Amino acid sequence: MPTFITPYTFDPAKFAGEVNKEPSLTVPDMSFSIQELLERFTTMPEIIKQGFFEENPDFDDALPVDVDLVDIQENELYTESLKQSARQQIKDLNERKAEQSGAISE
Repeated sequence: MPTFITPYTFDPAKFAGEVNKEPSLTVPDMSFSIQELLERFTTMPEIIKQGFFEENPDFDDALPVDVDLVDIQENELYTESLKQSARQQIKDLNERKAEQSGAISE
């Protein structure tokens, strides 16, 4: 019958604890003493960064240009007209190439 270890049946003399059977991977002279660890922890260099603050910080000034809904619509229309113009130029270029290739093959 297996025995279960509980807080009431625990016996430290019977418990082996952690047993490391693998070889040690520590490198000589590459460890810190407890005093060195405490000194490094308590004497951290202070990192000070000076902030830049305006006299009147206002998030409304985040965009340098006033953008209105009408402006957005006008930009969309302008973009669409540029796309149509580019499509027409590509179509004309392809037609010219087709004409040139037809003239060469004749």
